[in-house]
Amino acid sequence: MKKVVLGVIGTLMVSLTGLVSASEGTDVSVDEPVNIQLSGTADITSNYVFRGMSFSDDEPAIQTGAELSVGPLYAGVWGSTVEDAGISGYEADYYVGARHTYDNGLGLDVGYIKYTAKGSIEDAFNLANEPTTIEEVYAGASVNVDTVTIGGKYFWGRNGASDAWDLTAGVDVDVFEVDYTYNDWTDEGTSHTIVASLPLTDVWSANAGYSKFDRDTGANDDSNTMFGLSAEF
Repeated sequence: MKKVVLGVIGTLMVSLTGLVSASEGTDVSVDEPVNIQLSGTADITSNYVFRGMSFSDDEPAIQTGAELSVGPLYAGVWGSTVEDAGISGYEADYYVGARHTYDNGLGLDVGYIKYTAKGSIEDAFNLANEPTTIEEVYAGASVNVDTVTIGGKYFWGRNGASDAWDLTAGVDVDVFEVDYTYNDWTDEGTSHTIVASLPLTDVWSANAGYSKFDRDTGANDDSNTMFGLSAEF
């Protein structure tokens, strides 16, 4: 959040400097205005799957998110209902970062994210001495060529959390989008996830997916199917 505030302050200072110089008759070059955007998402899904594992006990979940971007800087919050062993609650995630996409299709992204468990599930985690907060610092890159995008991202776990990394590939055409993700979560397992999306309106889309999770611990592997409706505005 500090980065976003500093970015706004820096923009205001540049603008004020330009006004003062202009009033004094000094030639100044005027940069393009900083792009400020506020966006949101809403999802209804049959199964909340993260890195190959169900975080809703294969039950439906409701998810919402909001993001503010100022030039390349961004900050956002995302939440979902969750369930574990019959105990319900919700997850709230907070993140900040910076991203930029070049004219040649190369995209870069760095940031920090904090995952938190809330409600009854937080109390259950505390009783079981399980962490209720996970923090990660991430960095990634992607390349877009026409309708195809490939990328990768690494997540450094903080305060004892495990590292993770993923590789992604997607195809986006006018009538549908298909995305594949391979994830390796240290001490947890690896997963393969594929999701297909079909736009219904300018805001809403329908999606369906499948995920296969292979655990590192030798416990039973897991597979999940999910389908739902998503909105972006």
